[in-house]
Amino acid sequence: MFVQFYFLYGCHSPPNRRDEGVLLEFSIDGGITWLHLTEMHFNLYRLPTFVSLLIPESAKTSTGTTLRWRQPQHGGTDTADWLVDNIRVIGDPVNPMVVAINFTSGLEYVDLITADGIQVGDYCDKESVGVGTTLKQETSTLISRELIITDRHFLHFSINVGCGKPWDANISPVDLAFSTDHGVTWVDLVSTCQDQKFCEPFSRLGHSYYHGSHDSWRRVTLPLNGLPVS
Repeated sequence: MFVQFYFLYGCHSPPNRRDEGVLLEFSIDGGITWLHLTEMHFNLYRLPTFVSLLIPESAKTSTGTTLRWRQPQHGGTDTADWLVDNIRVIGDPVNPMVVAINFTSGLEYVDLITADGIQVGDYCDKESVGVGTTLKQETSTLISRELIITDRHFLHFSINVGCGKPWDANISPVDLAFSTDHGVTWVDLVSTCQDQKFCEPFSRLGHSYYHGSHDSWRRVTLPLNGLPVS
């Protein structure tokens, strides 16, 4: 069993003393007492960092376990600030080779890490689909859990961008990307460069899905050969 999350210090001003660091603790008695799990050292995590920690046997109970992130001290507003995001508690020591995501039962965070700006609803005569709404200065993002990729893998999905909108409507395209460093950096699944010699095997396809060319439901199948093999 693991607890996984993203962590960052200092969006405004990072901590400069150890007592301004964040402690991750757990409780097995409803928060009456707390036990130490790890320390997020104050001098690290200056960039968003993926953290994966093995949960100790002493934290596994049939009555329930509570986790908390606690900062003992800070210097005031907008000082020694920290951020935690995409918290997951999972039991798989090895990533799966197959991930299947559908929305018939709503947003289920079994094979999902992030579903920001995504709601489940009806869209363009199709029931129970993931509908992304991009707000001002905030994108909608759907991120799967990590999985093992081989040269025999394919990605299948259905997509519809801007159903029912006029052909000249200003609708942001949907980009498709992959990450091999826990989401710190992202690479287009399909490259947009022009020189075939430097683009193989991705230059055959466009990496974004636009309104106009995808304003009705389309089924997409992409071979994943050529990606970094897990």
